[in-house]
Amino acid sequence: MKTNKETLGQKILRNDLRLLARLRTNARQPVLALSSGLDLCRITVTKRLQLLQKSVIQKYTALLDFAQLGFPIRVQLSVHPALEDRSVFERFIRQQGCLNNLYAADGSVYIADLVFQTQTEADRFLFQLDTAFSFVDKQVYFITQEIVRESFFHNVLEGSLCK
Repeated sequence: MKTNKETLGQKILRNDLRLLARLRTNARQPVLALSSGLDLCRITVTKRLQLLQKSVIQKYTALLDFAQLGFPIRVQLSVHPALEDRSVFERFIRQQGCLNNLYAADGSVYIADLVFQTQTEADRFLFQLDTAFSFVDKQVYFITQEIVRESFFHNVLEGSLCK
């Protein structure tokens, strides 16, 4: 027979998800503001935060508007280096100051988020890649508009994940 009562484990998980969702909106909120917004006591929120910091919270960080800082050119680069170039390419790309994020996909594909001050700088960098490495496949996307950023967890509590 089904009941509408949550088990303690489900309630704890739900409260952790609510806490994480609030942190994703503003990680600088004081514990007191978090606890009142979640209708939980301050001690509970503090303990849950300590546990989450040891498990799922990787770090607290600031999201920057690169264009406002003088870096308006954003490039998403997807490359599949030739087998003989993979390790050298990864070492090379990790050392680049223009690298914001780097992902490995499907075993041998790299997806890089790159930031530049000028189109000329971006073109020069991409030309350097083409002359230094062999690629099975290479796709370059110049990002013209950021439509949604860091939104995954905002709707998790309403159960509106990808359907």
